Amino acid sequence: MNAESKMIEPILKGLQIPNNEERRKNESQIIELMKKNKIGLVLCFTQIIKESSDSKAVLYAAVISRKLLLIPENKDVNQSWISASNEIKEEIKKNLMNALIKCNEKFMKKKIIDIIGILYQSVSKNEEKWEQVLQYIAEGFKLPLTPENNLNIGSAVLLLSKIFRFAMKELTPGIDVFISGFEKYFQEGNIELQTTSTEAICEILSENLGKANTKKIQRISI
Repeated sequence: MNAESKMIEPILKGLQIPNNEERRKNESQIIELMKKNKIGLVLCFTQIIKESSDSKAVLYAAVISRKLLLIPENKDVNQSWISASNEIKEEIKKNLMNALIKCNEKFMKKKIIDIIGILYQSVSKNEEKWEQVLQYIAEGFKLPLTPENNLNIGSAVLLLSKIFRFAMKELTPGIDVFISGFEKYFQEGNIELQTTSTEAICEILSENLGKANTKKIQRISI
């Protein structure tokens, strides 16, 4: 972690302490940092998510990062993201993907995917690229369906459901790979993976794929 992230991590840890007065001090510090430089704070938080060994600090960093990257209802893109330099944007994207790959805990993996899903909308609407996300999904669907791979396969399926509407052009050419994966997943007894797959299929079918691709997906035996 860089110096700023090392400075912020103890503040996040301070949000956990039972003493109300001390906790409020740390909350006030976070609020002040949010006012000064939102995207710079997201950068620090994503470094903490990637590198910290404190699970609660990581969770707080993820929750606040998600909040800072949300898009207002009347906008297509997060305004802080638009104003950020390309260097900072790439670092944030790299931190999130490295954190996702490194994480072996299901709950936290979902939190990271949630952040990526929200950020991907800004990336897409601002006509930027995030190839690592697309690669993660493609590689996840190619993994053998074994118990040790279930977490990463499920993460790829969940991420697909989060970003398909914003990456339909890039992801549609791989539709046959996704269909093959879904068919395998529904033949197994993993209820959670089947549920996540159903959600992904619903997201895909909500978009205009063309008749041929839509019929292929509708033929999947759920």
